[in-house]
Amino acid sequence: MNERDEARVALADTEDKLGGDGKATPAAQAAEMGTTVEMLTTALSDTASQRDTAIRDAKDARATADQIAAEKRMLEARTTRSSRRWKARSISR
Repeated sequence: MNERDEARVALADTEDKLGGDGKATPAAQAAEMGTTVEMLTTALSDTASQRDTAIRDAKDARATADQIAAEKRMLEARTTRSSRRWKARSISR
């Protein structure tokens, strides 16, 4: 089959998808809608997955920040106690 024949077959396929008035047939419209819905469903699923990952990461970050804050408070309390002891020792001498 040469290029011209291939082009004629492609044209015939396109004309079959279109009605005689050049508009897409209901079957072609349904197929295109199905493809569009599938594409949108995939995009929505990907977006939801990314959102879930971001939420999980944010929760992990929050837990880490809370842990660091608790450790900081503990260290500050220990430093305060140590400072008071040193001051008490230096005063009593």
